[in-house]
Amino acid sequence: MLTLLLVSVPLAGIAQRTTATFAGIVRDPSGAVLPGATVELTNEGTNAVISKVTSETGDFLFDYVPVGNYTLKAMKRGVNHHFAALAGDGC
Repeated sequence: MLTLLLVSVPLAGIAQRTTATFAGIVRDPSGAVLPGATVELTNEGTNAVISKVTSETGDFLFDYVPVGNYTLKAMKRGVNHHFAALAGDGC
């Protein structure tokens, strides 16, 4: 199973939030970071998918994501997938 460390950050200085930021680190069951893992963020209302690949340090960043409910999926060949439900309200 993959482990995801997630952070949702509000954009400072905006009275009404219209976007959010999701950032995290993908790790394997032993705690080692997983470079090259595919991370997909799916808007549950529209089914729109945004994909990123983790860096050498296993981190990823989805910036300026429209506010909504999302499912995050991290995948890497040979490692079990992990899913997380997220609310993209910038909190």
